Amino acid sequence: MEEPVDSGAPKPGEGRPRKKKWTKRLERKLILTLLPPLAHQWMAWFDRTALMNNEKLLTLINADELLARVSSRNQPSILAVWHNRLMFGPTAYQYRQGAGAVIMVSRSFDGDIISATMSRFKNLRAVRGSSSQKGRDKGGQEALEELIEYGQKGYDLVITPDGPQGPVYQAKRGIIDLAKATGFPIFCVGPNADRCITAKSWDQTKIPFPYARFVYRASDSIYVPADADEAVIEQKRAEVERVLIELTEFADHFFDKPTS
Repeated sequence: MEEPVDSGAPKPGEGRPRKKKWTKRLERKLILTLLPPLAHQWMAWFDRTALMNNEKLLTLINADELLARVSSRNQPSILAVWHNRLMFGPTAYQYRQGAGAVIMVSRSFDGDIISATMSRFKNLRAVRGSSSQKGRDKGGQEALEELIEYGQKGYDLVITPDGPQGPVYQAKRGIIDLAKATGFPIFCVGPNADRCITAKSWDQTKIPFPYARFVYRASDSIYVPADADEAVIEQKRAEVERVLIELTEFADHFFDKPTS
């Protein structure tokens, strides 16, 4: 019987796999070091151009109730925006000089990037956690409790109902549980800009350009009763999903219209 020939290929756990893990760690470290400050500077740049020329570049529709609550600094709200529009948030929020907002971000590598970026804005913070998947705890309950504590201190709460991994434009129930626990109203927001980069991510994240024109359309307030049962929770979840889809579709076609 012939002896097996040694092909020179690394065995499991040897050589190449270790190198791959090492290079992956290095790559992630470099990304976490370089990308958040670059993303923050980019967002701050298009924020400044929009805020300095807000009458020309910033259009807010059906937003009076939401803006009044944000400006009051003592009436917290829950803001719902799709995951691929998260980069639009700071512009409108800083326009009204909100007291502070807390964003729920997953405990993933993408979440590390988002958290590190948002924390560079003086009035934005992040809590880490997301809905459970396949029975695995993703820190969602812990993050929910942390959000409730921030809400009690007067912070607005920001949720991406289809995060952290989709399916895109399908709302999960976590935002409804949060509204039920806090009594805060949900305001869905559909933003867009006339000039964006669309990333090749699962949700096709939109990244606005500086000097772009922005539009934000808000919903009326959506309340969830403190005694809501499972049927009501599902009804409200479906309502948030439907309203967000409608607002986003409106925003996506807003700049199709000729400007006067």
